Amino acid sequence: MIPWDDAIALIPIAHKYCMQALEISTLKRIKTEMRRPEASKEKFVDVIRISKLLDLFSLFFEAASRLADRADKLSYEDAQKIGLFAFYVITGFSSRVCQACRELNIPRVCSGCKKLNRPIGLYNIEIPADWRI
Repeated sequence: MIPWDDAIALIPIAHKYCMQALEISTLKRIKTEMRRPEASKEKFVDVIRISKLLDLFSLFFEAASRLADRADKLSYEDAQKIGLFAFYVITGFSSRVCQACRELNIPRVCSGCKKLNRPIGLYNIEIPADWRI
């Protein structure tokens, strides 16, 4: 199995030179590693950077939502690596408002009415044309 750092370094090369089989197998490795409960914050930052490079918006949102749910928040260096749009999305995922009782709740399930919370405004985001920057 390819180590994490090598997999992250391999994706831009495989994408640039149209090595689709290598790109797909490496992306599968990255997705399975990212979905582990013990995945570190740095792995999510790497996945966000790779998803922006490959225009994989579903992978971007999955990594952003998992990163927002973590107790350790983004550092300034992490925010510089992922860019302003990604930082905005992650902070939007972090602040949740219950749609039923309109109280601010950080967990996914409202402590008052026990309904699932939705991120503020993320369903109305217009994706900018240069979102990879």
